[in-house]
Amino acid sequence: MKQYQSIKEKTEIEIIIKKSKFIGFLIPVDSEDNAVKALEEIRKNHKDANHNCFAIKLGPGGEFQKCSDDGEPQGTAGKPILEILNKENITNVLAVVTRYFGGVKLGTGGLIRAYSQTVKEALKASEIIISEIYWEAKLSVDYKDLESIKNALLNDDIIIKEINYMENVILNILIPVEFKEMTHNKIVDITCGKNEIIFIKKIFWEGSSFNPKLS
Repeated sequence: MKQYQSIKEKTEIEIIIKKSKFIGFLIPVDSEDNAVKALEEIRKNHKDANHNCFAIKLGPGGEFQKCSDDGEPQGTAGKPILEILNKENITNVLAVVTRYFGGVKLGTGGLIRAYSQTVKEALKASEIIISEIYWEAKLSVDYKDLESIKNALLNDDIIIKEINYMENVILNILIPVEFKEMTHNKIVDITCGKNEIIFIKKIFWEGSSFNPKLS
């Protein structure tokens, strides 16, 4: 089953590197719009900072990625932030590192290390959620087929979220993405083609959580 990691709630840490103050933020987000709103709030609260560098990563496999150096030398801030997120397999997150310059220049290598370290420290302070991606789906079945369908679903690790007893029985279910076609075909076979699954959307389903130990 495919698993993905994100953070449970907003994290904020602060470190000092050669007199510069680096504030690291990690914020769980589920869309670019939400990430931009959260970023603007940080910029508003730290409008006197020298830089608010960031990376956004969205989607089960990190399909959407965006980063910015916000005035730091090219490739010394946004990209290192994003690389840490990718290395640690974190998605659906906005990572921001706010810098207040302390008067000592760090150089290209020093900046890359400073921004990377800030994100690492923020991740260490975060609770990481392990999620799996499912298809949210709906299935209408005859009462006579209900038990056989329920058994088939549960044997394949399908989550039955809700059962509504109406003229037919309506099952609201979650199907692991890799079982989509198999589950659909099995339902068609059991009901002799009378019933088909209606696939609604892909969602994250939260599982266990842990605190990471980064080097």
